Amino acid sequence: MYLGLDIDGVLGNFVTPLDIRMQEWLGIKVESPLTTWQVEAVTEIQFAFVHDRMISEGDFRRFAVYPHAVKGVELIVLRHSICYITHRYSHIGSEFLDEKVRKDTKFWLKSKGFPEAPIYFEKNKAELCHKLGVGCIIEDRPKQIEELSSVCGVMVMDRPWNQEVTVTRVYDMIHAARLLGVV
Repeated sequence: MYLGLDIDGVLGNFVTPLDIRMQEWLGIKVESPLTTWQVEAVTEIQFAFVHDRMISEGDFRRFAVYPHAVKGVELIVLRHSICYITHRYSHIGSEFLDEKVRKDTKFWLKSKGFPEAPIYFEKNKAELCHKLGVGCIIEDRPKQIEELSSVCGVMVMDRPWNQEVTVTRVYDMIHAARLLGVV
């Protein structure tokens, strides 16, 4: 099977650095742990500012890896082909920042020891998964899960902000490997 893997919220911890940067740069303390993906206390413009500044500051090179993420992906590639599918892009439309986040993401995956695989930077993950023939994707964001469910299988990585989602739930990447018949 061709398996898609989201990065932020599945393999790497984007939320903790986002929370720190929101407080540092805007003085806004978001709910922690984040229980909804939409941060109501932050406007779209504020989020775009913080997200794009995180790109420019190199934060996407430094995110922590969730426990068992590398080992789980290493196990999965023993039986399945994978690709990384991320929603990382400049919210203000900067080609410079888009290129920087692409380079930083490739660096992060390699430096953390994740297996090599194609990386797709895509706003519309469902359309991409359909085009690529992805059989299943592991995702954490409820809106993405809803859209992806119409084109492929979806496993939700268990996080505080997606508790209302009712598709197959995984608790780490080794658990995902077990459900995919690898372990």
